[in-house]
Amino acid sequence: MLIGLIGENCSGKSTLANNIKKHFGAEVITGKDYLRMAKTEQEAVRLFKERI
Repeated sequence: MLIGLIGENCSGKSTLANNIKKHFGAEVITGKDYLRMAKTEQEAVRLFKERI
C-alpha cells in the first residue's frame, strides 16, 4: 500500500505520517529524504520509484 500526503506547511502531514507509521509499521519517506537519496535528481527519481 502506498499513501501519499500533501498539504500546506504546518498542516499536520508529519504528525499523520508518524501515526500511520506507528499503527501500521509503515516506512515514511519525507521530501528531505527524497532529496538526500542521490546526487542528481534523475538518480533520486529512479531510487524513489524502486522503493515504491
